Amino acid sequence: MNRSILLLGILSILAISCKKQPSEENPNGTLTDSRDGEVYATIFIGNNNWMAENLRYQWQSSTYNSNNPDIIYGRLYNWVAASDACPKGWHLPSNEEWQDLVDALSATYSEVGTAMKSTTGWTDLGNGTNASGFNAYPAGSEDSTVNGALGNTALFWSATSSFSPQDAYSKMLSYDTTSIELNGTRNKNDRLSCRCVQD
Repeated sequence: MNRSILLLGILSILAISCKKQPSEENPNGTLTDSRDGEVYATIFIGNNNWMAENLRYQWQSSTYNSNNPDIIYGRLYNWVAASDACPKGWHLPSNEEWQDLVDALSATYSEVGTAMKSTTGWTDLGNGTNASGFNAYPAGSEDSTVNGALGNTALFWSATSSFSPQDAYSKMLSYDTTSIELNGTRNKNDRLSCRCVQD
């Protein structure tokens, strides 16, 4: 009986220690991408550790928006490239992980989109407060005919495919809204921003 209780105690401690959790001294941190040495801010939101910057790793057909004034806006990726672009130990977030993030922020902020947006870069007084630390810059997007929306929108890929095989889910922040759109879809050939979440 005592051995069983001891074994359960040890297993509980191991489970807690293996769970992703922020340090009490430093709830946010940094990630160094070993492939190119780029350093990214990270932040715990909800149950996950998120990159707090757009990915900048040069991978496959990724590109910078030609109107991009600064690398802080990150590169734009098609869905296939984004699905494999995150550093080792990190991955493209699923719909469920995006929902977890928004649910966690909704418990604190009435205007989730505003809390997620960066304090600079958005057009027509559309800057956010970045109160959440997510720091979403409006890098825009690219499709087969348009290279634009810089300053107007931040569009992020989800790892979740749509019912239509050529599309995948995307998440959008806009200069003229205080919320985030979670149920949009984009053609997988379009290029959007990429955020990564820890495995």
